[in-house]
Amino acid sequence: MEIVMAAVALIERDGRVLMLRRRQDDRSYPGMWCLPGGRVDPGESPVEAVEREVFEETGLRVRVGEALVERDSTLEARARIYRIVAFAVVEIASVNDAGDGGETDDQSAADQGGALRAFPSEEHVEAAWVEPGAALRDLKIAGSVTLEILRALVARG
Repeated sequence: MEIVMAAVALIERDGRVLMLRRRQDDRSYPGMWCLPGGRVDPGESPVEAVEREVFEETGLRVRVGEALVERDSTLEARARIYRIVAFAVVEIASVNDAGDGGETDDQSAADQGGALRAFPSEEHVEAAWVEPGAALRDLKIAGSVTLEILRALVARG
């Protein structure tokens, strides 16, 4: 079975987590909510990958710290294992300066550490800062790693 490395970021501000909702035509988790992140490219470390993916998906430049969890997730229909590493973001260094997605005027996003890129994007239809308990209660969550992280956040209070 093929192993695909992926990395995701836990971005927290004021007790809320940045979540992205996937497009309805997403092959794996249509319309479901996830943490920012994606595949590790050849020659890239998981840290480099997650920092790149967060910028591509949100317009936020971040620096990550420790790995929170590493888990394998299988998609039987595709005969592959996704080895997912989740990292805590320790700093949001800057906002979207690449000019590739624009910035929103969303005051709540600005209050949370910078303006997010405009949505919808190629992969996601929206972004939201959500309390972990509300995310578990109200959102369809994509993947066991994201569920595990949200449950741990709720447990720690």
